[in-house]
Amino acid sequence: MLHGASFSSNTILSIILAANRDRISALRRRAAVEGFQVKTGIDLVKLDEFRRSLESGGETMLKRLFHPSEASADSLERLAGIFAAKEAAFKALGMPRGNWHIVEIKYDREGKPGIIFAPEFDRSLIISVDVSIAHAGEYAIACVTALVRE
Repeated sequence: MLHGASFSSNTILSIILAANRDRISALRRRAAVEGFQVKTGIDLVKLDEFRRSLESGGETMLKRLFHPSEASADSLERLAGIFAAKEAAFKALGMPRGNWHIVEIKYDREGKPGIIFAPEFDRSLIISVDVSIAHAGEYAIACVTALVRE
């Protein structure tokens, strides 16, 4: 990414989708033959808008959207990435929004994000889930790819 360059959110999404289109299409074709589906969700968060939303929603909003382990994120950028990952997970898995605590974003020792589902969530059809979170300038973006049984 060009540091200091300014891109619209649509441009950023177009670049990411174009870069992954062939890989995702190949995975989907292979999965369909084997009785699985590859589901993908992506979300882009503009940091200024996210900051304003958190300021106006206060502690109540923070508690509603984030698990305590997520809310303790050390920066606004990291919290925005966690929010984008949760949104992307809801999109990829076709989950209704509302219970934000059903998905928890956790980082392993190497700093790779992952998803932990609340015990009440039926994940029996989910084979695997991958999460990627990135930050560029005034944006945080996340992509969730899941392999599920049909």
